Amino acid sequence: MAYEQRDNSGSLFKNHKKTANNSPDLTGSITVAGVQYYLSGWRKTSSKGVQFVSLAVKEKDGGGGGIKRDDDDLIPFAPEWR
Repeated sequence: MAYEQRDNSGSLFKNHKKTANNSPDLTGSITVAGVQYYLSGWRKTSSKGVQFVSLAVKEKDGGGGGIKRDDDDLIPFAPEWR
């Protein structure tokens, strides 16, 4: 049986196709409220030396960067938050 991603879950994998220093270290996908997104991650170190992963999301169908709900509310995502 093929893998099927569940709603409100995702996966990240090591980016074996990294070609530049600013390319993501990790790539994958996530599904939120039935909408599929590309997921990218960069390994970083804070000014205090704490290691963390910075994330960015992009809607797979090239949508407007948020989830459009039936009640016309837009929940914004900010992939530039890093």
